[in-house]
Amino acid sequence: MRLSTLLTPNFDETLSSWLFRCSLNRHIIKFTRLELAERPLHWWEGLEFRSADPDVDFFSASQRLGEGREDINPEWLSVYFGLRNGTAVEWSYRRFFCPDCLRNDVANGHLPIWRKSWCYSHSCICSMHKKELVALSDASRYSKAWDAFVQECNSVSRSNAAEDPWFSRFRSTTLMKIEHFLTGSRASRRYVVVDLFNKLFCIFLQAPFHGGRGGSARIHFQTERGMRLSDQTSFEQSIFKGASIADPPSRFGSMIFAASLLDIIPYSRFLMFIEACEDAKIGLLIPRDLHRAAAFPYVDGAGYRALHRYLGGFPRKDFPLLDRHLQLQEVRYAREGVLGLHLFGTVLD
Repeated sequence: MRLSTLLTPNFDETLSSWLFRCSLNRHIIKFTRLELAERPLHWWEGLEFRSADPDVDFFSASQRLGEGREDINPEWLSVYFGLRNGTAVEWSYRRFFCPDCLRNDVANGHLPIWRKSWCYSHSCICSMHKKELVALSDASRYSKAWDAFVQECNSVSRSNAAEDPWFSRFRSTTLMKIEHFLTGSRASRRYVVVDLFNKLFCIFLQAPFHGGRGGSARIHFQTERGMRLSDQTSFEQSIFKGASIADPPSRFGSMIFAASLLDIIPYSRFLMFIEACEDAKIGLLIPRDLHRAAAFPYVDGAGYRALHRYLGGFPRKDFPLLDRHLQLQEVRYAREGVLGLHLFGTVLD
């Protein structure tokens, strides 16, 4: 790859972050620059505010680079800056970052850089510093890395408070165990396990729907208060969107629930997590019974059918703890009068 007079991108940098840094470099010529407060194209879609995604608009980026750079083409940009399919959240929800990374950027003599590793639905800690990601109040501008630096690194904020070293290690090792299990499973089993893990992860992070409080991990662990969220258009949409708008503590809590039910981590680690939350005065009412703590959301008959469709078919007996959990949810749904004709995991003809 030939960058010639362009800035060298960081290996984990988003496309929009690189373009913004190039815009502020006066030595780069023939470049359509971004304004300091410029935002991507945005619009209202019903009651939801939507935005274009400059991190994957490789053609527009190649045009912005100007004439005389035939070697910088959309295909190259896609290979270098592309995000993982299916796991990146929408542009406006890419708002969590690591202040220490931004401080290091400035200490090394360049503008703050927005990382791709912060942009996914499972992102909850910095892979470099192992600290919990913090939220940017307004992530709508191309300058979000600089805005985050101004917000967090040049002011007294909660991100400067020292984390409990034990909990930081516990969180880091737990995430490592989960990743190693999901990537190291036998090929014949990996697809089923990964698919189930991701679906449970999203169910426990369901966005509030029709006056409900959302998924159990959101109820127990969400620390951001007062966020105004538009009501989702359907029950399915509330599940699909939930992980994107969840904060890092609730994302990690959801991983604990899903990994425990699939026997990826032992039950003792779930109990250690609950005790740590109690010590930190987070989620004081979390039951120590995993099946109660990770209860499925309240639904009506249509909601149960949607939940059944979402989980799809899988061999329940291969996952004894999850099987028991689903039995308890079915008993509860039967008691509430919403249980459908088919149990979870069965495939409809």
